Amino acid sequence: MKSRHKAAHRNEAAVLTRQALVDVGLGVDWSTVLVKPYFFYPTKRKRDRDNCSAMLKAARDGIADALREWGIIEDDDCFIPMPSSISVDRERPRVEIVISNQ
Repeated sequence: MKSRHKAAHRNEAAVLTRQALVDVGLGVDWSTVLVKPYFFYPTKRKRDRDNCSAMLKAARDGIADALREWGIIEDDDCFIPMPSSISVDRERPRVEIVISNQ
């Protein structure tokens, strides 16, 4: 069951990355990819930033899959992980991952 969830997260991240690439365009230099996660939790409970980042392994792999499919990168060695941002959104808890080239 756990692997099915990971595969779903990886696939969703790849689909969303492909959509974003269409919006941004492929002419951008992606030799360096900054990966910044934003966590929005429903409560203000203290969170461990390292664990938050580790939870995103499948999503980062999906992003790398999409970038690799489009010939933008060879592997995720060019990814530079940025510190996680943790906030509260009681109405709409979620995770947003912003990727940028600078």
